[in-house]
Amino acid sequence: MESDSLRTEPHPQDQMVGPHEVRIEGDIIFLTVHGAMTERDLQAIIQMGNAIADRHPGYWLLADVNEMTSMDPAARRLAAVNPRLAAFRGAALLGASTVHRILISLIVRAMHLLGTTHVQMGFVASREEGLRWLAEHKAKRIAAHQ
Repeated sequence: MESDSLRTEPHPQDQMVGPHEVRIEGDIIFLTVHGAMTERDLQAIIQMGNAIADRHPGYWLLADVNEMTSMDPAARRLAAVNPRLAAFRGAALLGASTVHRILISLIVRAMHLLGTTHVQMGFVASREEGLRWLAEHKAKRIAAHQ
């Protein structure tokens, strides 16, 4: 497997949400975005995350956005104001372009300003770096709540 991708060997737990590849391992959603992220796609991913939160104290995301072309306005609104994101803890994003970094940063700021949820967001260069980022932020969250 290349270090700059989330792609691994096919696995029975792999799922598709629209054109996007999803794998859930423990409290982490591994997402590879292909093309546009729609409101419907995001709703399905949020539902998966909330199902994880039924078994874990929250969920995390490691997303490869190298092939993301856009995020429609309804999906951006959903991400910014959805109260069902309360269980979402944070994300490491692989391959975000400058435009996507700005867009995602604005969405995270809106989430903070609107008080829907406070998430950690990191931009990483490889799957391995993303896993380290997630482990570090999970540990910080656990330490803060002890």
